[in-house]
Amino acid sequence: MRFEVSPEGLRIRGDLFYGRTIPRTELMLDQARVLDLTSTTDYKPVRRTNGTGMPGYSAGWFRLQNGEKALVFVGDWTRVAMIPVKEGYSLLLSVPDTDRFLAALRR
Repeated sequence: MRFEVSPEGLRIRGDLFYGRTIPRTELMLDQARVLDLTSTTDYKPVRRTNGTGMPGYSAGWFRLQNGEKALVFVGDWTRVAMIPVKEGYSLLLSVPDTDRFLAALRR
């Protein structure tokens, strides 16, 4: 998976079915935060509704422990950027440097 930040928004690439571009105006960046899903269980994906799940990797649509809907692209559960989207779901994205990634989106 690749996540590309541009002035227009966030482009998710590399997954045939779930990749997409989300306009910056749809991202609720003021509520975005960094999560460690090994210790923050409220946002842990617990039920796959449409996606791929393999040991160590989850991609697609999931319900979270707190009942929310999320589009998930997680391979490293300790470094996850959580970004709410105005359409009523959250993005959960594994990125190597979550703080830098969110800072780039906010610029």
